[in-house]
Amino acid sequence: MDLTGAERAFLLRQRIKPDHVLDARGMSKDQWTTRAKDKGILFILGSPCDAAGHRLRTRAGHCIQCDTSKIAYVRRFAEPGHVYIAASKTARMLKIGSCKDIGQRERNLCAHRYGGATDWQIIAWARTPKAGELEFDIQRTLAGVTVEGSYEKDGRVQQTRELLRGDLVKVWQAYNAKTDRIEAGKKWRHAGFQHFNFGA
Repeated sequence: MDLTGAERAFLLRQRIKPDHVLDARGMSKDQWTTRAKDKGILFILGSPCDAAGHRLRTRAGHCIQCDTSKIAYVRRFAEPGHVYIAASKTARMLKIGSCKDIGQRERNLCAHRYGGATDWQIIAWARTPKAGELEFDIQRTLAGVTVEGSYEKDGRVQQTRELLRGDLVKVWQAYNAKTDRIEAGKKWRHAGFQHFNFGA
């Protein structure tokens, strides 16, 4: 692959092996996305970006040289973990998310007062090789029931659009449709799951 010295140095600093980059020059976005997914590759060498002429991108097309935070985001997207449903009875809200440590995530949702609530419980989870990607797929199917909220992080109030109206039936249908092929030993559901339906 025809990488410049500066590009190779950048990849080295970011701990990305050159053979983990797809040469997507001359391909359409659909072509490189399909090929990169098939090969399990997260980054591409493409056409120069508008801002600075950089060629290294995520397979979604974002320049990783202009914004290196995209690298961590993409890696998280492809890492193994748990995709979960969390519920707050006081806020009467649900949330789809992904994490590596279920217990820690539940504690963080409460500590950060996610959606203004401190009683978050994770009521279902599924272990999957690409947790971020599965989370995104489920959230996309539930775009019509999202609501805005806030949470506290690093002493500042942050906005979120990941809260869901409490219709557990609709949320479960979307979640279950995407996780039904995961084997039973890698999934869990709260014994009182039905009591977290706030849509009635």
